[in-house]
Amino acid sequence: MAAYDIGVASQIETAPDFHEAPGRRAPRVLCHVNHFFGPSPGFVGRSTSQDPEARRLVVQRCLASLRAAIPQADIRVCGVPGRALLPLDEEFRLEDPRLLVYESLNRMAERLGDYDWFVNLEDDIELRPEAWRNALAFEEGSLPNECLLPNRMEPRGTGEQCVDVQAIPGWTQHERKFRGRNFRVAVNPHSAILMLSREKLAFALRHVDRSFRGHVIGGPMASAFAHFHRPLALYRSFDDPGFHSVLHLDPYGGPLAGGGALPFTAVLLSWKRAHNLPAIVRRLREIEQVREVLVWNNDPDRRLELPGAEVVQAPRNFMCFARYALAPLARYDNIWFQDDDLLLRPHQFGALLAEYARDPARIVGCRGRNLENGRYRAEDVYGEVDIVLGQAMMFHRSLLQHAFASLGTLPPPTVEDDIAFSLSLRRKHLAVNVEPFEDLGMGDEAALHRRPEHYARRQEAVEKYLSLPAPAASGCEEKLRAADAELEKLRAAHRQLSTSATVRLAEATKRLPLVYPAYLKWKSLFRQAAAFRARPG
Repeated sequence: MAAYDIGVASQIETAPDFHEAPGRRAPRVLCHVNHFFGPSPGFVGRSTSQDPEARRLVVQRCLASLRAAIPQADIRVCGVPGRALLPLDEEFRLEDPRLLVYESLNRMAERLGDYDWFVNLEDDIELRPEAWRNALAFEEGSLPNECLLPNRMEPRGTGEQCVDVQAIPGWTQHERKFRGRNFRVAVNPHSAILMLSREKLAFALRHVDRSFRGHVIGGPMASAFAHFHRPLALYRSFDDPGFHSVLHLDPYGGPLAGGGALPFTAVLLSWKRAHNLPAIVRRLREIEQVREVLVWNNDPDRRLELPGAEVVQAPRNFMCFARYALAPLARYDNIWFQDDDLLLRPHQFGALLAEYARDPARIVGCRGRNLENGRYRAEDVYGEVDIVLGQAMMFHRSLLQHAFASLGTLPPPTVEDDIAFSLSLRRKHLAVNVEPFEDLGMGDEAALHRRPEHYARRQEAVEKYLSLPAPAASGCEEKLRAADAELEKLRAAHRQLSTSATVRLAEATKRLPLVYPAYLKWKSLFRQAAAFRARPG
């Protein structure tokens, strides 16, 4: 592995080797550090947007912590060529760099017979020496399917918090004592690290499909760790979270990258899930950028009273288009649409906001759909997409002028508003994978996608809106186009003039050592004489 001159190594306590007892060799340890820096489809974070030098220091601190905690470890930096700030030891040529952790774990599994322990972690994790010592000590009296999973801690206020068990709260009934503390299995398995002995990794590999690259929890990176951990009971420190933990050097719950001060109006629809709205409004009020919550109640038989929100009571069900009518009445230009069947957390909103702030001229949402030869595809897609589902989306209010123009040209379908809005802009949008959501009934009886005619109606909507002519340009746009055309005429005239014989002769004359300076002197004297003759008297 390439040598790194790391100034932070002295700040990290070196862990004594638990296996240096007489007659017992130190364990052979393979460490994979998954390192990536640069644009990534469907993902935003500090690895995609942070200052390169600041990010380099984070990765170096991760490596320094491994060297200090496990001095004998074989540390391998894994990444995608051209998308790294440090030299790579293991290269993976991937179209989707979010699959890096899957590939890194799979390659590590190929070395099962060469090492005693395996550590695989993201490049913004600092491994604390006590976490390594705990793992070694726990190994002595544990079952083949039991391991300790460190809590991922982040700075919060004057201390640290385990954000993973806050993002997806809950614990199972599994519990055991270790070193005088309670350990339980959390519902959320993600801590951005895998740390297993050869025996436990071999047990996991017997029960997982190494070719699997799908969704388990969160995005592809979190899913990779969760997938390889699936067969194991992952005990985490319950009553003292910091006792067995790692430090997340780039906390996702910190200040938002870009757009942090943008004020939003949240617009909600209510029909048959009014019982969900109090929790949704409370959650939205926890998001700093959401300054106003408007609710359109489509159920005339039930009057809504929602603290923290302004409610419009409709006399009948106006379907989904009512929220587009409500958006122009908002106090703020930045609009957040959310259905009444899910909850998002502030950090998920922040991930969308970071992308929205970069390009407010498109829709940013949580799930997307693409068209293939004019056919509507029902699969979830992320990154650049043709359609953003109306389930959760943010956009600038000015974009509605295109949607209203389309909707006014052709009688719209009743529930295909997201198709009309997305296609009216005639550009790609962005879907960011921030799952898992907190499901409040996405598949219940009120879900429109359960109707037999749902996908046929959506295909019909696609065909209708693709057949519409492009929206007429505004007066400002017409002036810009006219200016561009005039500028192009001037450029063409310049190109023609620059290739003429007269101009070429003049350019050649300028390069002569005596002729051109004499010409300039004559020109100056000529101007002076002309000015003298023009004087009065």
